[in-house]
Amino acid sequence: MPISSRVELNLIVNENNKQPFTLFDDVSGIAFENNVANTASLASSATGIDQQPVTLKRAENGLLYPTNISKNTSSNLSVSKDLTPITKAQTGPN
Repeated sequence: MPISSRVELNLIVNENNKQPFTLFDDVSGIAFENNVANTASLASSATGIDQQPVTLKRAENGLLYPTNISKNTSSNLSVSKDLTPITKAQTGPN
């Protein structure tokens, strides 16, 4: 069982409107704060997950960013558009 754990400042998007995760155990030791999800959250974790529509747009760096969330919230939930993703070939041994 998790103790004193936090899940915060996450953007949770699921394209098929189903639950993005399932809980099989006691998660009372996890605090959810300042998260945004486009689907309804499980009752046990609903506090700290704000459900709202989320529209994503691909930026020049190839990553998807939310376009319809307030700028202040969006900047807290996404990485800088200056980020340059690397390919698997640019990492260590396979």
